[in-house]
Amino acid sequence: MSGRTTVLHVEPSDDARSRVSEALADAGMTVKPVGDLSAARAALDRSSFDCVVVEAAFPDGDGLSLADAVDGAFVCYTDAGDESLAGRAVAAGADGYVPKGDGVSTLVDRVTALLDDAERSDAGSPASAAGDADRHLSMLVEQSPLAIVEWNLDFRVAEWNPAAEELFGYERAEALGRGPTELILPAAEREGVEAMWDDLLAGEGGRRGTNTNVRKNGETVVCEWNNAPLVSDDGEVVGVLSFVRDVTEQVRRTEALESLQETTREMMRAETKDDVAGAVVDAVTDLLDRRLAGVRLYDEETGCLEPVATADVAVSVLGELPPVGPGDGILWDAYAADERTVYDAVPVNETVYGDAFPESIGSVSYFPLGDHGVLVLGSRETEGFDDTDVPLANILATTAAAALDSAERRRELERRDTIVEAVGDGVYALDAESRYTAVNDTMLTITGYEREELLGEHASVLMDDDDVEAGRDLVADLVAGEGDPVKTHEVTVKTREGDRIPCEVNMSLLPSDAEFEGTVGTVRDVSERKEVEAALRRQKRKVRNLHEVASDLDACETEAEVYEQAITAARQVLNFDVCAVQRIEGDESVIVALSSGPVPDEIDRRSELGGDLVAVTYRTGETWRVHDVRESDVADPVLDEYRSALSVPIGDVGVFQAVSTSVSAFDESDEELAELLMAHVANALERVRFESELREERDRFAALFENVPDPVVSVRNDEDGVPVFTNANPAFECVFGYDADAVLGESVHDYLVPPERRSEAESISRRAAAGETLEREVKRQTTDGLREFLLTVVPVRLDEFNPERYVVYTDITERKQRRKRVEVLNRVLRHDLRNGMNIIRGYAETLSGEVSPELGTAVDAIENRATELIELAEKTRTVERTFGDGTRGVGPTDVSREVAAVADRVREEYSSASVEYSVPDRALANADGLLETAVYHVVENAVLHNDRENPSVRIDVQYEADSVAIAVRDDGPGIPRAERELLFEDREITQLRHASGLGLWLVNWVVDGSGGTLSFADNDPRGSVVTIRMPRAGQEVPAGETEVGSDP
Repeated sequence: MSGRTTVLHVEPSDDARSRVSEALADAGMTVKPVGDLSAARAALDRSSFDCVVVEAAFPDGDGLSLADAVDGAFVCYTDAGDESLAGRAVAAGADGYVPKGDGVSTLVDRVTALLDDAERSDAGSPASAAGDADRHLSMLVEQSPLAIVEWNLDFRVAEWNPAAEELFGYERAEALGRGPTELILPAAEREGVEAMWDDLLAGEGGRRGTNTNVRKNGETVVCEWNNAPLVSDDGEVVGVLSFVRDVTEQVRRTEALESLQETTREMMRAETKDDVAGAVVDAVTDLLDRRLAGVRLYDEETGCLEPVATADVAVSVLGELPPVGPGDGILWDAYAADERTVYDAVPVNETVYGDAFPESIGSVSYFPLGDHGVLVLGSRETEGFDDTDVPLANILATTAAAALDSAERRRELERRDTIVEAVGDGVYALDAESRYTAVNDTMLTITGYEREELLGEHASVLMDDDDVEAGRDLVADLVAGEGDPVKTHEVTVKTREGDRIPCEVNMSLLPSDAEFEGTVGTVRDVSERKEVEAALRRQKRKVRNLHEVASDLDACETEAEVYEQAITAARQVLNFDVCAVQRIEGDESVIVALSSGPVPDEIDRRSELGGDLVAVTYRTGETWRVHDVRESDVADPVLDEYRSALSVPIGDVGVFQAVSTSVSAFDESDEELAELLMAHVANALERVRFESELREERDRFAALFENVPDPVVSVRNDEDGVPVFTNANPAFECVFGYDADAVLGESVHDYLVPPERRSEAESISRRAAAGETLEREVKRQTTDGLREFLLTVVPVRLDEFNPERYVVYTDITERKQRRKRVEVLNRVLRHDLRNGMNIIRGYAETLSGEVSPELGTAVDAIENRATELIELAEKTRTVERTFGDGTRGVGPTDVSREVAAVADRVREEYSSASVEYSVPDRALANADGLLETAVYHVVENAVLHNDRENPSVRIDVQYEADSVAIAVRDDGPGIPRAERELLFEDREITQLRHASGLGLWLVNWVVDGSGGTLSFADNDPRGSVVTIRMPRAGQEVPAGETEVGSDP
């Protein structure tokens, strides 16, 4: 352009007008922008413009209508166009047609080219101007985005523009002179196209049509043809001009949308969410030709998106589909964000599969289904989704979300209807005029009406006026928003048959965004509840009265009073007219109380227990309710007039019975109340017995306390923890010399404990206060001086802290003095006896080789007797040491180890003897530390008193059922009967003649102290068997309960 050109820009959009005007101005043009057609016409009337750029669609008209008023170039720049509009633009004389989708720069280039051509045309001749016009037209055809084909009258191509080359694939040279059937028309379309051609030539139509065409490469394409006859100045048709537009995608979209409508109807009819999901997958497969498709729905229980419908191809590619939850990648992210997401290339590491994602899938897209889940599409190619796939899939997903909402609402409505029908209550709805609009089956059952009879009727058909008015008041409160949104009141419903049923009504307002539309409520038949409430009130009153009876029973002091009170309560509270209490005494039942007073002569007061109702009730401890005694196997009434009975056990004391002349006179309530009354009676009887036993026990204790020969005092710690006297028996006064009344309340320590033993006494007091039983020897102060006592302290409550206790003082002063004298005498006698006998035995040994054979027998007798007396002294010393060991602790002892030690010791001391033993690896028995001593004495006795040169002893240890047996076998002369009789206490201990007898007595004492047994038997062929049996560890056998005997 050589000079400044002017452009009129007509555009209704402010934004587009601004952008285009700015771009044209930047290209050196003077731009006049206007926003509507009237302003454009006014501008054209006032001025002329080199070029007019206009939008086709205006609210007030068609932009192409300005073409007649334009002297310069005329360009249509629009975003509402299609091939039909392009044809209209050409027909209107437009010099250019530019879709807005091609961009502003394309428009500027097109305007610049037109203005340059116009400038060259102005510089030439008129002929050249005509040629320029032809060039303009040719340029319009060449640059048109539409395929333009010119046909001659032989229906062959006369012109073929570049857009036609691109659309059909044929070059212009290939197309010229060829007919449509040779190029682009399939056989199936020929008949229809030829008919259209005939109409065009005849001027009878055929201007627009759509048909399938074939590209050069064999692909099919659907095209829309806009045809216009080319007419000469003479009015003859000289050819046809066709504008062709590829509408394949539009047709596909149209068909898809039509199919989508059917799919939508199918989805909306689906009953479940799974059905909807299945329909979506089928639709994706059919409409979008996508085989990699699936639907995941959110599962509230797992909190994940679970696969519910998947195309078969997708299953074969992906295998088992895992659930997808929060943090599981892009699928969950799309669901959580509720945003459509398309991935032209799959970010594998961001999927739930990770590196295991199939390589055969190139791209994926996710379409959220609201809160319900996600539609997942896959493609084997990257960038596999085109501009048609995504919008259609999005529409399908939106429709599916609505269908899922609908299925959910339908399911909720079904659940609601099921609940309404199954709730067990009548359900109704009333409109604003209190007329029934809905009732459920239960409501019909309650009232006896048919549904058609109630619908439309006023509420007063079922309720009294007072109940209707009360309902209106509650509705007014609901409308005013006062109180709870649900109101409850009781009404009396009138049935169709005239019955009156007490009912409870719960009502609330019908949901409404406008004014009050009515109420909805439930009606519950409360007849049974009313009856139950009345029965409960009666029962509560009886229970309350029975608990008051319990107070009366607490005041009874004898069993007879309790029985009489039980009968009185049964008559007055339970309304039992005839009843009795029978006490069980051994194998007999005794009537101890009767409602009619004394037992009549015709009724035996005492009867033997057999298989009757009294015996069965007592033995089973269960209540029996007999509806008809004549049909019962156990009921045997004393009078024929009695027909029903109630029999209730009274603990382990007896039986309460009530009878009636009516059948089934006693119900479950009577049974429960009678059981409650008899529980109170049993407690009262137990209390009376306990109090009686307590009085007897107290009397016996008082007698024992007063008459026991040893001093006994009761002691209590005062507030400072000091033990003080609370009582003392007469023996205390006699032994200690203090007056019992004088010491009451005084400190026990101050009166009885010597100062040097104060700390010992305080320790005893603390342990006794802690509930510990104590026994020990102590010295205590009496009015005659210090004396020695065996102190026994017994707490009132064992093993728990309490300040009260009893203290028994057994005077052992003289006993200890006697023991000391005996011990001194014993030691002196044993010492002198042993020394003297050693001297005598020494002289006898000296004489044995010096005297004549006649005197040798006498010397041997002296030596043997001296030896026996020395052994007796040694045994006595051993027994004394054993007795002096103090307390013996019994516990698990390994008998095998003890026996082995004894065998080794005897072998060492008596080398000529053969001592063998057989023991288990371990044999645990309950024994004290003297067991080894006992076994040693048995084995030593077997060796010492054996008349063989080489004595033989065998010790066997083995487990028995509840003991460990130690059998000692020897081959000696046996144990003399006199020594055995000593153990059976057939001889006095003063008859001991041998040390062996004293040794066996010691063995018996040790075994007896551990709870074991000692037995004797003859050995075969010669000798004795001494068996010691000790309790196995874990067996509790009290010490001192030992049996001694001989094995058979």
